[in-house]
Amino acid sequence: MKEFDRRQMLLGLALTAGAGLTWISRPERRAVAASAANLAEAAPDRIGTWQSVTLPDFVLPVASNLENAIYDAQVMKGYRNAGGQSLYCLIAYGSIQNYSLQLHRPEVCYPSSGFTITSLTDIAITLAGRAIPARIMVAQRGNRKETVLFWTRVADAFPRSQWEVRRQIFKGFFSGKLSDGVIVRLSTTEFEGEAAIAQLRKFASDAAATMPSSAARLLFGN
Repeated sequence: MKEFDRRQMLLGLALTAGAGLTWISRPERRAVAASAANLAEAAPDRIGTWQSVTLPDFVLPVASNLENAIYDAQVMKGYRNAGGQSLYCLIAYGSIQNYSLQLHRPEVCYPSSGFTITSLTDIAITLAGRAIPARIMVAQRGNRKETVLFWTRVADAFPRSQWEVRRQIFKGFFSGKLSDGVIVRLSTTEFEGEAAIAQLRKFASDAAATMPSSAARLLFGN
């Protein structure tokens, strides 16, 4: 093959790949964006024996214009139960998930807030009749140790890692549907080990048992 023909072929392949990447990155919504009111149904002021309260030191991603683009709605609440035990609840929803707009995972936002992740474990929890792949993370900053239970939903899958998130987004692209996504993060600083995990599981179970079906679909998929 002549050098000129080879160059033409390589240029054509590059242009074809570029066009494909441009198509893949187009932000076309798969779902109608959830509102703050939709998320509020998943995190009302009272859940079982848990009552919404103001708690200090919520761990949040660094605010930016990208943050506003990623999420259509967020809810952040502290809760305390009849026994005086408290926890943090954060739910964030984005109707567009692609390679530039993705949910902020706790493994990323906690270190960016000065925490060191000391353990990260895969678990499964059953909520709304569905087994949800989730994770338990323990993070520490100075004297503050936080145990975090979280899961992410992208379309109808529950990816545990950033790689799994990207794989699910990729599948959505080639099905012609751009995935939506939600992250649910529950955490406590009052307990450690199995006691903390049990507390977070109990809250998640209480919430799933009382929320309307529309909120359940938002958090747990169809």
